[in-house]
Amino acid sequence: MKIKVTDMQDFLATVDDCFGDVYLVYPQGGRENLKGNYVRQSELVDEWRAGGQSLTLELDAEEGRDSRKLKRFAV
Repeated sequence: MKIKVTDMQDFLATVDDCFGDVYLVYPQGGRENLKGNYVRQSELVDEWRAGGQSLTLELDAEEGRDSRKLKRFAV
């Protein structure tokens, strides 16, 4: 799912509150788990700030109920 993050603090709290893993999907291939990955979360905050407090991400959530939580950020 593609999402646009305008409230990074709320987004990261939602990711960490998910039941299963939440993966950031890279356009060139591969993916990285964001849940509890505070180094990568910090890098996303920097990217979000550099992008004018807006960042579009492609995510994959393992649990359907987590997908529903994250859809409120969808583009």
